[in-house]
Amino acid sequence: MRLCSWPGHGRQQELPAMLQGQKCGAGLTTATNGSDSASDCQAPAGSYMDKGIGKLCQKGTYSTALNTNANCIPCPDGITTAAEGSTTAAACSLALKGYYIDSINSTNAIKCPLDTYQDQEAAVTSCTPCDHAWKTKETGATGPALCLAPPGFELKDGATNITACAAGSYKADWNRNPCVECGTGLITKEAGSVSKDACLVPAGYGLTSLSPMEGCHPVPAVLLHPD
Repeated sequence: MRLCSWPGHGRQQELPAMLQGQKCGAGLTTATNGSDSASDCQAPAGSYMDKGIGKLCQKGTYSTALNTNANCIPCPDGITTAAEGSTTAAACSLALKGYYIDSINSTNAIKCPLDTYQDQEAAVTSCTPCDHAWKTKETGATGPALCLAPPGFELKDGATNITACAAGSYKADWNRNPCVECGTGLITKEAGSVSKDACLVPAGYGLTSLSPMEGCHPVPAVLLHPD
């Protein structure tokens, strides 16, 4: 309750309700003192209005002045801010994971090239190459776990870099698994095979099982020359 002294009266009286100031919604303010309308209530810089209250701009967005907007201004694609409540475009300074900041134009973020990654929200101007000559399936890799050996390649124990699957073996998928042996006596036409369909029976040999992966052995001479 507010009390005021009225002219001609020696005592304080309660200020009529119609003259008492009303508060803006939570997180809102006015541009100046003496505002007389709820429409003067606005979100301050670094905030936006949502159902009559002010909320901080989310990471990756900002607002620069008093406003009644329902959203803050987004940073350029691939760029974010360090925290909520940013008040300037300059706060958009960090590359998102999978991106790096263009060293010539700091408002431009570029996806990491193939075979590289970027795993932080940071002001970086390059991405990190994959170890062991591993590859990425797509640009914009967000961490080293996306660095893999492509089909037909493996990283052998103790090796520095990946190499093609040896003849007689194959690997079908993107992963860090070793190549799979075709089976006893089976061959491939070349190294780096990507499917079990590349496993062949050499000339003069026959399968010893209905499952090709179980191997093959030389065909007996009597079967090769029945006469």
